[in-house]
Amino acid sequence: MLMPRMRTDDFFKIKIQHLATKNRTEFQGWVTEFSDKFTSNWTPTNVYGRMDPLATFSGTSRIISLGFDVVSDSVNEAIKNLRKVDALITFLYPVYEQQAFTGNQRVGQTIKAAPLIGLEWTNLIADASAGGQLVGYLGGLTYAPDMKEGGFGASDFRSS
Repeated sequence: MLMPRMRTDDFFKIKIQHLATKNRTEFQGWVTEFSDKFTSNWTPTNVYGRMDPLATFSGTSRIISLGFDVVSDSVNEAIKNLRKVDALITFLYPVYEQQAFTGNQRVGQTIKAAPLIGLEWTNLIADASAGGQLVGYLGGLTYAPDMKEGGFGASDFRSS
């Protein structure tokens, strides 16, 4: 069975870096879903005298979908995993310039850097030519704890 090895082997770790801040987080590689979709984008134009349209190529897009379970064997590991999930959620947001204040009022915010990420998982999500992380962005994130599996109680967290 490969699943326990996927949790402990560095090759299977899901490595994510917020490029603007250089903050990183890693999850043990308990991947439950993976797909890598490439789509060529063409604009067809019907012209007089042709049965088939003339098509103009505009680009290729790629969407990677990755689902994984975050498993905690202990209260300490659960706390670490919650911090990792929190960090991952912050990777969805851009970095803003320091806010200026006039008196007690805030004066606008300016985006300093987009929320680009570097993502790496095994050899399936990696820069094929140079190795290492693949640069992109998170199109969204779903955090859905499996509530039927139970959890740790508040008293467990206080004692750790």
